[in-house]
Amino acid sequence: MTTVLVTGASGMLGANAVVALRPRHRVVAASGTATGTVDGTPLRPVDLAAAGAADELVGRERPDLVLHCAALTDVDACEARPDEARRANVEATARVAEACRRHGAVLAYVSTDAVYDGGHGDHREDEPPAPVNVYARTKAEGEDAARAVLADALVLRTTMHGWRPGPRTSFSEAILRALLRGERPTLFTDVRFSPLVAGEIAETAERLWRAGAQGTFNVGAADGVDKHAFGRLAAEAFGLDPSPIVAIRLAERRLAAPRPLDCSMDVARLTAAVGAPPTVAEGLQRLWRELEDGTAERLRGRPGRTLEELLGKEEG
Repeated sequence: MTTVLVTGASGMLGANAVVALRPRHRVVAASGTATGTVDGTPLRPVDLAAAGAADELVGRERPDLVLHCAALTDVDACEARPDEARRANVEATARVAEACRRHGAVLAYVSTDAVYDGGHGDHREDEPPAPVNVYARTKAEGEDAARAVLADALVLRTTMHGWRPGPRTSFSEAILRALLRGERPTLFTDVRFSPLVAGEIAETAERLWRAGAQGTFNVGAADGVDKHAFGRLAAEAFGLDPSPIVAIRLAERRLAAPRPLDCSMDVARLTAAVGAPPTVAEGLQRLWRELEDGTAERLRGRPGRTLEELLGKEEG
């Protein structure tokens, strides 16, 4: 059986990767921020930016694939603490890449759609990165760090939603929870993206690896939507009334870090390699199915196959 090492396994993408890939692989889950388990898989504590830590982990586990999800992803926190962002997103990536090179593992580095400047839509992989904030800048530098060590590394530029482990909520969960509570969530009409469900991203990384793909891929939905439209689609997919969702523009919010406006992505290269990804609406149907089939409760670590049970109106 092949072995997949998932870093950042306590985060949304990492946890979804553990759940999605475990039926077909021996999965090793590593985290620098949490202990315990993800759906029964123990989290191995590791500080990947520490000298020798990544090499020791990869050398001991001998993975065939390292899906490097670990990162500091809080955009405003990165803006406030750039040194911490660089350590997590660049230095740790360089050490993971070197460990993969040393021990013969394939590296799939999870980057972000935010490396694009957002000045237009349908961004292509051959566009030079033009990040507008510290988070995106360190993720672009992480891409360079991976390529400097492994010219054949997979770089996955992506953006996601889905079921998140623990008490925190993802973007889609936050919208659904607000509607359940009778609140009026505010969503941007001028910020566009091409989000995929986290489990779909993990499975796409697996397909690219199986296909022997190399280089940079936009791993996004087949279409792009603005965040207000996404919220309405999410509500409709779960049988909720979308009318309480309030449309606003990015300039109406005072955010610490600047944000790109249009990060929708061209996925022609991905489609040619492993087939077309789902649309945003199809992804939200998958999110619904993951609620019904128990995937969501396994990820969140609490029983519930209805939104009310799973998201818990009492939680903040």
